[in-house]
Amino acid sequence: MSQSSFEEQVKGLGVTVKYGARIATPEQPRRNLSQIGSEKWLTHWAKHSHQNYHLVSKSAGVRFLAGACTGLPAFVVGAGASLDQDVEALKDAKDRAVVIAVDASYRALVANGITPDVVITFDCKPEQQLLWESAPPHDTTMLFNTCSSPEAIKSWRGPIAFYNHFHTSDEFSKTILPAVYPHIGQIPSCGTVGNMAVFLAKLLGCTQTMLVGMDLCFGSAEKRSEKGWLYRARDYKLVDAEEMASGKKWVRTEVKVLYDNDDRVKRSYKVSWKGKDFQVDPELDFYHETLLRFIKHYKIEAINCSENGRLQADMPSMSVSQCLETFCKSTIQAGRHVLPYLGTILKDPRSK
Repeated sequence: MSQSSFEEQVKGLGVTVKYGARIATPEQPRRNLSQIGSEKWLTHWAKHSHQNYHLVSKSAGVRFLAGACTGLPAFVVGAGASLDQDVEALKDAKDRAVVIAVDASYRALVANGITPDVVITFDCKPEQQLLWESAPPHDTTMLFNTCSSPEAIKSWRGPIAFYNHFHTSDEFSKTILPAVYPHIGQIPSCGTVGNMAVFLAKLLGCTQTMLVGMDLCFGSAEKRSEKGWLYRARDYKLVDAEEMASGKKWVRTEVKVLYDNDDRVKRSYKVSWKGKDFQVDPELDFYHETLLRFIKHYKIEAINCSENGRLQADMPSMSVSQCLETFCKSTIQAGRHVLPYLGTILKDPRSK
C-alpha cells in the first residue's frame, strides 16, 4: 500500500490528515518488529480511533493521572509463568503498594483475591475482551488505547480511561493521534503491554517499580507438574458470573486465540544472556531489548521479582516478600492516591 493510498483511506474514515502517515513499503524495508507491527495494524488503528471518537473525546485520559501516585512503590504485574508462584505473596501488597496489572494478568489476580488499582491493555483486537470475559462488575479502571476495538471497550465492566499509544515507526501515532485527542496523553508502545505498564508506573510518579510476572522468557512447566515450556501464567474464568456470590469458583482456562502455548513453543529457541540460558521466541527477545533501553532512557528504578525470568541478569532482583519488607513498610492512607476512586470521579462515558 502506498502512503498516498493510505492517506485516502484515513480521510475516508473522517480523520483529518495534516502531515501524512509513514508506513513500511518495498522501498522502506522492515527493520524490526515494531515497524512490522505498525504496518500490520495501521489501518485498524485509524478505523478504531475514528469509531471511538465520540467516546474518547468526552473521556478522561492518562494525562489526568500524571503524578497521581508520586512517591509510592508499585508492583507491575505481567502474565509470565512466574506469576503462578508469586501471586500468593502479592496478596500482602494490599494498601502497601500500587498494583498495576496488564490485561492478561487481570483474571489471575482477581481469581486469587487481588484487586489491582489499574489495568492497562494495548492490542486492538476485539478478542482482547476474552481476557476479562466472565469477570463480574467492579471498580477497577481499565486504561484503553484510543485505537482499541470498540467491542473490547464496551465489554469492560468497570471505569475506563484512555491513552494515545506512541510508535517511533509511524507518523499516525506520533502526529495524528495527539492532534485528534490532545487531552488524552501518550504512552510509548515499547513493543508489548507489559513494558507499557512499566512506563505507566513512571507516569504515575511511583518510585520503586517492582516487576512481577515480567519474565520475558519461557518458564519451566515442572513447577506446575507439567512438561515442557510455558509462555504465560495460568488464566482463569468464572464458572458462572451471575452466581459468583453463591459460591461459584474460578476455573482454569486458556484463550488459545490470543495465547497458544504450543504454537509459541514451536518457534522458541535458547539464548545465552550474561552467563545464563533462557528459552525465548522472537517477540520475547525484542520485548526484552526494548524494555532495557526504555528503563535506561527514563531512569526507572526497577527491581525484578521473577526468580527465573530473564531480567534477573539485568537489574537488582528480590522476591515479592523482600520487596514488601524493604519498600512497602507503610500503609497507604485512604486518599493518598486517586486510583481507587476513579470509578466515582470518572463518569462512565459509555452511559447514555
